[in-house]
Amino acid sequence: MARVRILSGPERSERAAIIDGLLRERLGDALLIVPTQRYARARTVGLIAHSDLPGVWGKPIVSFDEFVEALLRDTPYALRKIGPLAQRVYLERALALVREQGDLAPFERAAETPGFITHVGRIIGQLTQGTVDPDAFEKRVASRNDARPIDRVVSAIYRTYQELLQNDGAYDAQGQYWMADLCCTECRSPLFDRVRAIFVDGFDDFTPSEFRILVSMRPHLEAMTFGMPVDARP
Repeated sequence: MARVRILSGPERSERAAIIDGLLRERLGDALLIVPTQRYARARTVGLIAHSDLPGVWGKPIVSFDEFVEALLRDTPYALRKIGPLAQRVYLERALALVREQGDLAPFERAAETPGFITHVGRIIGQLTQGTVDPDAFEKRVASRNDARPIDRVVSAIYRTYQELLQNDGAYDAQGQYWMADLCCTECRSPLFDRVRAIFVDGFDDFTPSEFRILVSMRPHLEAMTFGMPVDARP
């Protein structure tokens, strides 16, 4: 079980420099997770420029998305990840199946517009990011006295969409985080054979999906260090 340490400080404090220094001491068995790939590249350049290292092997600084992809690699949960275009195709297939089942009323005409599937896809993305699976959402809708007809339609499309993905051994960007959480809970990723410490910095907050992964991977690590921003204003 990883020992957890928190380093706090305002944006222009020495927090980032301290974390980079700790990372340099563990190059080879540690990773730093940051919010975006662009920030990861900039931070890596800084790590090399402010040290005596001639270079850095591998990618010691990665975005959360890159970390999740590495975590899933060579595990039973490494399914086929789909991009935005393929995701829309799956959503359209789910919509067509729900229409065939007669579950679109009273949105038959609205569902023919491009904006409808875009709106439903956005809601499904928020549900997945919030770790609300189709069963949980369906129960939530059924238990509400003020549930709207659109909620039941979204529930039907959401369930069908996830079933299509599962049948094809695929997942979308949000579902990838579900798989990573399951991987950490149900097995051990080969990634943890070489990565024994995780540093996390640059985040103002975590999504529910990100937070679940941080919790579920703790038993596989020796140390976890979080850089937390603090507002220095009175």
